[in-house]
Amino acid sequence: AIAGTLVLMARKSPEVDAAVLSALDEAKAPERGDGIRIGLRHSDVSRIADRLRHLSVTAQPATRAAAADILSFQGLKSQARPADLFGDEDPRLRCIAYETAARLGGPWSADELGVALADERPRVRRTALETSARLGMPGLAAICRKVATRRPVVPEAVVFLGLLGNAEDLPLFDSAAAQQSDLILAGAALEGLGVMGSVLAIPRLLKAMESGPVAAAAGAAFIR
Repeated sequence: AIAGTLVLMARKSPEVDAAVLSALDEAKAPERGDGIRIGLRHSDVSRIADRLRHLSVTAQPATRAAAADILSFQGLKSQARPADLFGDEDPRLRCIAYETAARLGGPWSADELGVALADERPRVRRTALETSARLGMPGLAAICRKVATRRPVVPEAVVFLGLLGNAEDLPLFDSAAAQQSDLILAGAALEGLGVMGSVLAIPRLLKAMESGPVAAAAGAAFIR
């Protein structure tokens, strides 16, 4: 679908452009329209920008999300309201809305992040953290520290703390990595040490590489 969209848009035919937009609108679900959406991200959409703007505010939710995503990816103006889709029941659609909000400069708040971090789907949690970071949310590291130690565990927050934290967070990672009864948490802690990129993590990872259950995760973190 991506390749087909790129080829069709390169024809610069009004009839073909209309057919591509119709296919995007008729996809109904985000996963069915992903190929078209990504293809349009990387095509010349200037000649259909007005129609995309119209779709971004009037179409059914999946098409609205896709149209707003395409416009924001290319830095084109729109009247899209991604926040209207933050509560949609489709997690893929919510992630597209989060990413669009990040490019548009919001709206976004700690409340939206909190709701997303309580979601059961890893992609939703990870995308919300990435959106928060791209928008420069104040206190994001502190939020990650807080949710990294709560139950049920939020492994994406543990990994993200590796990106945002510092040497003072090493005890938290040590404690989490030692949780042999919770390999998801231990693996996230080791991944966080890997993305932290600090030499202080090296002896910790070497030690963890000697432990069977987490050896592979420690090795991946060491390589990173």
